[in-house]
Amino acid sequence: MPQISIIAAIGLHNEIGFNNQLLCRLPADMAHFKMLTDGHAIVMGRRTWESLSLRPLPHRHNIVLSKNPAFSLPNATVIHSPSELSEVTDNQEEIFIIGGEQIYRLFIENSQTLYLTRIMAEFPADAFFPIIDEKKWHLAEETFHTKDAENPYNMKSQKWVRTA
Repeated sequence: MPQISIIAAIGLHNEIGFNNQLLCRLPADMAHFKMLTDGHAIVMGRRTWESLSLRPLPHRHNIVLSKNPAFSLPNATVIHSPSELSEVTDNQEEIFIIGGEQIYRLFIENSQTLYLTRIMAEFPADAFFPIIDEKKWHLAEETFHTKDAENPYNMKSQKWVRTA
């Protein structure tokens, strides 16, 4: 089984989305996301897939997890349970869980790395990232990014590594 990493952008109160959309657009975070996930498998729920306008993200193996056994897609791999993931990713060293809330909750206990962008703002939200148990995780890296003309919020890029 490949290493499982989670990648997410979250607000001050663990917000990740509202009405099936990201909290905001941050080009610096999008570039970071692309750099980390390019060439890897990415796993998302059906609602996250729909938020991408039903188009796969390029240069990545797009995997959609859906409970509906009849759900299929012509341009992405569909799995119906987390246990099926190893069947479609056995040649990958690392896979990235990209959301949403239910998918993060399914995989957080089996993930080894969290790549989090902490957006230094509060947002209206109906989807949230799980609370990180800091007894199980170590903050290995953190980079602060000051807001600018293209990125309207200060943010921190963090890499958390599982310790337990």
